[in-house]
Amino acid sequence: MADLEGAVLRSVQRRNLAGPAAVPSWGWRPPKRRAQTDDTSQYPPTLQSLCAQIIGSRIRSYKSRHTSFSLLPFPQKESIMAAAAATSKLTDDILPLFRDPDLRTCTLCAASVTLEGLAFMLPNGRELLSHEEDDMGTAVDPHVGNTQKSVVGDWEDLLDDSTTPVSSGCPELHTLDISFCRRLPGIRTASLISRTVPTLSFLDISGCFDYLEGPSALTILAKNLINLRTLKVGYMPWLTDFMVLGIPWESCLRLLEVLSAADCPLLDSDALRREMKTLRGSVLVLC
Repeated sequence: MADLEGAVLRSVQRRNLAGPAAVPSWGWRPPKRRAQTDDTSQYPPTLQSLCAQIIGSRIRSYKSRHTSFSLLPFPQKESIMAAAAATSKLTDDILPLFRDPDLRTCTLCAASVTLEGLAFMLPNGRELLSHEEDDMGTAVDPHVGNTQKSVVGDWEDLLDDSTTPVSSGCPELHTLDISFCRRLPGIRTASLISRTVPTLSFLDISGCFDYLEGPSALTILAKNLINLRTLKVGYMPWLTDFMVLGIPWESCLRLLEVLSAADCPLLDSDALRREMKTLRGSVLVLC
């Protein structure tokens, strides 16, 4: 009998069993009985996802609980970060809660973060930002007395820039979503990402940069992110198919599989797909 019980116990331990259903007060109620379908919305959310949503929606109340968050495994931090981003709760003073050397995914969609806040999440980011010497077209205005960035007119000027990664970056961070982060400057953000996490495989910069620095920032990222598989550049009112085709595809983004450029009013979708078949036929163009 003891052997039989031990065998049953070992069998159960090897299986992934769902926990008890969420109670109605947690915000989920079982749907009415219908014909069997493959719709995943018919299944109740997991307890972990419910907790992440609740904590994410109230993330500011956890601002001072660094010790508690430091004990969370990185998958839970990623889930809470995504939930907080969905409710537009992420700001610079909240990001330290999620910093983790094992972080795989960083979701800052529509977050009200600055370049300093983003740098805090990236390996050696703050150090690089504090010692940054602008060598990508810096101009000094003698009348104003401050340093201003000049927009790079020719994309070829950026091919020999000094954004060669000085750090191996975070080897575990493969996904970065900074879409619709309106407070991030284009060129400096692209340079920071290229230096700290050059091994990204997924990057979403949709609706992020303006027309002054966006084209230059796109080229910096294309040149330096050598492992990128998916690049999202949608919702850019300044993006044209000429800008995308102007990327040196013969030497950049060799591993790219998906290029998403949805809702770009100046972009000729048909022309882009046609030309990309010639330049890089293996890339799936979504626009």
